[in-house]
Amino acid sequence: SVRRVLNAFVATQPRNYVVMEVKSNLIPEERSELMKKFNTPLFKKVAQVTMGEPAAEFKKKVLDEVLKEKQELEEKAWKVRKVETERKKLMEARVKEMEEARKKEELKRAKEEALRAADAAGTKEGEEKQEGDEEMKTEDGEKKEEDVKEEVKEEVKDKEMKEEVKEEQKEEEEEPMPVAELTEEEKKQNFRKKVAPDLTPVNLSNEFAKFSLPIGEDGFDDVRFSWHPKDKSEKYFKDWIKKQKIMCKMDDLVPGEWFKQRWTEWQKVLAEWHTTTTEYNDPVKRAMREAEAEEVKWRAEEEKKA
Repeated sequence: SVRRVLNAFVATQPRNYVVMEVKSNLIPEERSELMKKFNTPLFKKVAQVTMGEPAAEFKKKVLDEVLKEKQELEEKAWKVRKVETERKKLMEARVKEMEEARKKEELKRAKEEALRAADAAGTKEGEEKQEGDEEMKTEDGEKKEEDVKEEVKEEVKDKEMKEEVKEEQKEEEEEPMPVAELTEEEKKQNFRKKVAPDLTPVNLSNEFAKFSLPIGEDGFDDVRFSWHPKDKSEKYFKDWIKKQKIMCKMDDLVPGEWFKQRWTEWQKVLAEWHTTTTEYNDPVKRAMREAEAEEVKWRAEEEKKA
């Protein structure tokens, strides 16, 4: 594997190496095995312990990265909303156009029917006097002129309605691009929340009891503490171990000899209690106890009479 090749390679190349082994760097036995690979005068083995409250520079970097990720998420959501808004506008405009076309078609049919009715009425009246015919023609001409005027007015109204719709769309303010801000809770966090943890919950619960801070006896030439000094780092580490004992599920927890002995004794006592309860609830034995009690009571009364 690549890891095996690198492990064989580092022993022959005097360079600066950073060994990022989370679990192995915290377990003394595995830590000592790692140090054997650098057990030559060419290397100075330094343990860098970064534990406790981070430095201000580190906090700022973490918060900048968190804010950047939050801004990217906000922008993605904003773009989705913008596309959805445009789609709704197009759908509404399409519905309005279809509704206007339907109304125009109905109005056109109504006018055609009215003209046909007028023509039919004009044909019947043609049998009358010429004067009456001339009057009818004059009236029909006036009606047609009025219809043309009405059509022109309606077209003007339609244009005005379209212009109003366009103006309303322009007047609608578009949602500006959001600017992400960190909440008070986010400002207090010292580390980014990762999708995959450095250690799986199973590995953590199985191994955290073996964890310890590096010391000189592990093979290090120097042990440096970046954030908290040694005493505060040790206290922080002990408190973290106590918290893990409360929070982690102990899958490999096995009862000791003391518990097994007490458990056996408890099982015996519990069995005796079950036997006593069963005997007490037995109807035959209960009747015998009652009969014995009555006999004792009768004898006591006879002795008093005597």
